[in-house]
Amino acid sequence: ALPKAPDFLQVGDFNSDGYVDVLAAARGGGALYLLAGDGPGTLRAPQQFELPGQLTALQADDFKQPGKFTSLALGVRTPEGPKALIYNDGLSVEPKAYEMPADVTALAFGQLDDDGITDVAAASMNQVTVIHSASVEIHAAIYCSRHKRLPQRSSVRRAPESLSKTRAAGGVSFIPSLLTEGPICNHRLDQVISSIRLPL
Repeated sequence: ALPKAPDFLQVGDFNSDGYVDVLAAARGGGALYLLAGDGPGTLRAPQQFELPGQLTALQADDFKQPGKFTSLALGVRTPEGPKALIYNDGLSVEPKAYEMPADVTALAFGQLDDDGITDVAAASMNQVTVIHSASVEIHAAIYCSRHKRLPQRSSVRRAPESLSKTRAAGGVSFIPSLLTEGPICNHRLDQVISSIRLPL
């Protein structure tokens, strides 16, 4: 039995054993509960995975490749502020974390640019933030090799044209920004973020 009634249920391969599992969690809770499948249809006792804050949203990618971890996107309210967490390599592996303008209330996986790799969309208040795929990091590395360095995060107003383009359609602006730890060429690029502000 689960310690709390779940508000979120997701299906996928969350332990990379080739069998379908169930992931459960409660809104506002601080943990995920993995009910591992055995193939014939029996679920094992829940295994608990602690979160760095209170859960506000949970979404799994499509279950397409048995034996490969099914990616997860989470919204959490942490002591440092609201964040989106992306798990690509396992529940025991530290996820990539992205600061959000407000609590994440909904998440979706999909191909949201033209690189053919799955991205994540996160909704918070009247803003949708797209966390683009890791292929952007390759383009950033090329940019760094050509330009040697970029400014600190606080002075970055928009992404370089070689990474992303600012577009507008129907009055809705796409606002690219870079999340970095110091200059991109000396530290890991976390990925490029595009934000869409929606009318209230």
